[in-house]
Amino acid sequence: MKFKLSPKLIRFAYRFFDVEASSEAAPPDERIIEYSFVIQKLDSLPRGKVLDVGCTARLNYLPAALASLSWEVWGIDLREFKFRHPNFHFVLGDIRNTNFPDNFF
Repeated sequence: MKFKLSPKLIRFAYRFFDVEASSEAAPPDERIIEYSFVIQKLDSLPRGKVLDVGCTARLNYLPAALASLSWEVWGIDLREFKFRHPNFHFVLGDIRNTNFPDNFF
C-alpha cells in the first residue's frame, strides 16, 4: 500500500529534518517510519483532537503537520518542545499524571 502526502506536508517534513540535522548528532528516531502512515490516516478523518505522547522525539513533525491540517493537537513530554502553532498545545509533564478530563480526546 502506497501513501501519498501533499506537497505541503512534505515541505514540513523537510524543514524539521533540516533543523534536527543541524542540531545534536543522534540517530533518527524509529517513529519517523510511522509519521506518513499516521498523517495519511488522520487526514481522511473529521478534524478533532489528537494527543502526541512523547512529542519531543527527534524528527517529530507530526504536531506541525497535523496542526497545519486544522487538527487540535496536544503534545505531552518530559522535555520542553519549542514548536508553536495556534492549533498546538504543549504540556510539560508525565502522561501518567495529567489533568486531562475523562474523554477529552
